[in-house]
Amino acid sequence: MVDVPVNKDVLIWARKERGLSEEEAAKRLKLSAEQLAALESGQKNPTLALLDKIANKYQIPFASLLMPEPLPAVRRPVDFRTYEGKEVVWDEQLLIGLEVLNSQIEGFSELIEHDPDLIQAPTLRSYDAKRPAKEVAAEERKLFGITLVEQKEWPSGAEAFRYWRHLVERTGIFVQIMDLGPENLCRGFALYDERSVPAIVINGDDSEGPARTFTLLHEYAHLIIRRPGISDQNRKNETEKWCNSFAAYFLMPEAEFKVDALAIDGTKVWSDTAIRKIAELYKVSMSAVALHLENVGLAKPGLYDQKLEEWRKRKKRKGFLLMDYAERQVHRLGVRHVGIVMDAVDRRDLNAVEAFELMDVDPKHFEELKKQVDGRQKIYGGVR
Repeated sequence: MVDVPVNKDVLIWARKERGLSEEEAAKRLKLSAEQLAALESGQKNPTLALLDKIANKYQIPFASLLMPEPLPAVRRPVDFRTYEGKEVVWDEQLLIGLEVLNSQIEGFSELIEHDPDLIQAPTLRSYDAKRPAKEVAAEERKLFGITLVEQKEWPSGAEAFRYWRHLVERTGIFVQIMDLGPENLCRGFALYDERSVPAIVINGDDSEGPARTFTLLHEYAHLIIRRPGISDQNRKNETEKWCNSFAAYFLMPEAEFKVDALAIDGTKVWSDTAIRKIAELYKVSMSAVALHLENVGLAKPGLYDQKLEEWRKRKKRKGFLLMDYAERQVHRLGVRHVGIVMDAVDRRDLNAVEAFELMDVDPKHFEELKKQVDGRQKIYGGVR
């Protein structure tokens, strides 16, 4: 087979872009450490078949491996994770997610430049993180216009997530759900920079539910204090702590929460049954309730950590929903993302290929996507 002349620095760049060590990369490519070292030192060029294998196994465009010089590294936002005090792990899926989102943001930035009327400018408020999170949460909750009566009447945690997601998207934020690797390493991230396309990515799958809601509001908090980054919702980092507090007070306003919690368990023992009842009432996760019981002084410090440790040992149940293809793509990308791309196609700001690049959805499904977007906007409100 004919060897392909490539820049050895490009091969090293490709491996590092995926967060792979030499050992991990060699194992994935089924090469010996010596063979990989020969390629990355320039002593040997890869065959066309091996180069194609590298592109597939690294999940990186084949053409990028033929570049004369390495491409710019993926933008890595501020990392607020502690991973239990250990060195943070840049999982491969997280790096791919960052790359995908940055590419989409570039695409939307170009759309804004070409057709400023297509995309609503963000209406995000800005707050000083020195202010108490409880105060900011009360202000934002009032602006969102959802009463506690409405929240409690939502039929499920999944439905609550859809409502809150739509309300966040209406402020001009793109909200996606994407596989970012193990959730204990990363719950999600938020980006907001000079490109003026604020975005939230929640680590997840086809399931919807109350845990997603807390992460959504946590990441929203990062954006309104203008401290976007990668999160694991730890309580050791001050920014993460503030965002946790904001999300909890936003979803469970203190005065009403205290009354409801004590009505369910006046003994303050806080069994799993009691915590579950409170969680079901507010359409939030049990971990959010345990955290908030500490916040408002109804539980001694340590309840959250204790409960989390107990729950970690139990097997998680996946809350998968039955979705058709178009519904799954709208769930993944968000109504705002899909709706804007479909509008751009109708206005001929984008052709089918460019729309595919922004959504990774075959054009034959575009009509189904439009129906999904229209249907959701009728239920939850318009998003642009």
